[in-house]
Amino acid sequence: MHKTKDEVIFNLTSQACKLLPERFADNQKVFNVNSDQVTNRYIKELLIPAKIEKRISMHCARHTFATLAASAGIPPATVQKILGHRQLSTTMIYYHIVDQVKSEAMVTFQKFITEKPSKILIIRELTEGPFQLN
Repeated sequence: MHKTKDEVIFNLTSQACKLLPERFADNQKVFNVNSDQVTNRYIKELLIPAKIEKRISMHCARHTFATLAASAGIPPATVQKILGHRQLSTTMIYYHIVDQVKSEAMVTFQKFITEKPSKILIIRELTEGPFQLN
């Protein structure tokens, strides 16, 4: 971990392993770097086989991972360990982002049911009529 100088070890997903060059053997460190600049160069290499054309930094990749992990329901303490955060409160930022997305989704849903009452009537007929759903 660049900021804390603590070593962070975890297994990569099978999809991530497929993107690594053949020079990486099992149980070998993938990112053994001293700076974010070097890591960003490695990431740039990994984006080629993944066919990702955007510029992605280590910071962006970590943020994306944390948000996706929170969305997937991975416990905050586990994500904390993977990211190497010393404080759980740092990791919890990503979980609040997910909560915000959920809240925004419910606002969208509320607008839908308010503005589209005819669709709601169809759903009500399906669930309360002769074709009741159990």
